[in-house]
Amino acid sequence: MKAKILSHLNLAGPYYKLKLYSPYIYKNAMPGQFAMLRVGETSDPLLRRPFSIHKKNPDKTIEILYKIVGKGTGLLSTIVKGKDMDIIGPLGNGFVIDKKIKNHTLVAGGIGIAPLLFLAHELSRDKRSRITLFLGARHKEDILCIQDFKILKARINISTEDGSLGKQGLISELFEVSLADLNGQKIAVYSCGPNNMLREIHRLAAAKGLPCQVSLEARMGCGIGACLGCAVEGKEGYEKVCIDGPVFDAGEIKW
Repeated sequence: MKAKILSHLNLAGPYYKLKLYSPYIYKNAMPGQFAMLRVGETSDPLLRRPFSIHKKNPDKTIEILYKIVGKGTGLLSTIVKGKDMDIIGPLGNGFVIDKKIKNHTLVAGGIGIAPLLFLAHELSRDKRSRITLFLGARHKEDILCIQDFKILKARINISTEDGSLGKQGLISELFEVSLADLNGQKIAVYSCGPNNMLREIHRLAAAKGLPCQVSLEARMGCGIGACLGCAVEGKEGYEKVCIDGPVFDAGEIKW
């Protein structure tokens, strides 16, 4: 399908945000799902690129937050406002929200913040929800979306590996410290970021008996389960990130 590009902003350095008019995806997308975008107008690159759906807006638009990491995203960054974007979505399985739990902790590493803002907006629909965000990155320039989470009244915890913003160290370390103050409180954990981080967040959550869902990042060729390019090893066999995920119960993955 085609989606009109209403804005395409360079947020900072390699980080960009697309705003697309797509009533169909707006109506059907759930937090954690993704879309496949054609990033060029020729056959090079041939394959679409997967991007988390970052946000939905009342004007039936969606937003895509991304980082330039290679040729495909580099080409995408050159597409200008007013063009039509060739897009397929929404795809995959998103986050499952347990409405009995009112305390929600979101843990993001770098660009892993992309699907978690959409999730936070959905969680905030329940006025009794309390949202806590743990956001980590290498440098302060890699910390994104803080103002968006402040609007949602989320409690925000930040760490950077170089100490340029927030606590110095890994975000998993900051998350671990917070678990010491649970006092038996039930929280749901949702995370997206590098696999090493996700593995550690799963370990820490499991040790406390907390439900934990992770959104996996993977290279995808088709986005619909045909090419097998995004398979990951689960405890019951191999899973396709594109159709079995990208969101999984963390306990289903063979870390």
